[in-house]
Amino acid sequence: MKKAFLCFFCIFLFVSCASVKKDEPEWALNPPQYEDVIFCSGYGKKDDKQKSFMVAKMNARKQMLQYITNKVDFDNIISKEKKITQKDVSISFSSIFKQKSSAFISGAKTEEIYWDKDGGCYVLMSIDKSLINVKLNSFYDDFGVPYEVRVEL
Repeated sequence: MKKAFLCFFCIFLFVSCASVKKDEPEWALNPPQYEDVIFCSGYGKKDDKQKSFMVAKMNARKQMLQYITNKVDFDNIISKEKKITQKDVSISFSSIFKQKSSAFISGAKTEEIYWDKDGGCYVLMSIDKSLINVKLNSFYDDFGVPYEVRVEL
């Protein structure tokens, strides 16, 4: 009797867990991918809808900045540039990039918004890579980085 009850309980538990769907849009885990556009998603859940929406947008922007930072390898740029070899210059270069980072994604657009049943907000944002490249080139110009070492997205 105990084995039958335990078996029934395990099957019930397995079936009930397997049938629970995540209340999130498909693009939350797999944002669209295009050659000329960066898509990132973010999630936010706070005590009111406006705050949830703002946190979701902030998290999507953080993902965009992470993507850009991963593509722009500062140490590689600096090591290829013969005039710039000191480590403190590398740190300064990266530090100034981080300070100006919000400017790199200032053209980001909200593409989709999804509200889950718990009041959380999912946001899908996009930005044109050409906009980022224009801003990156301006940044490179400020530092005098030669064209052959510049990274474009």
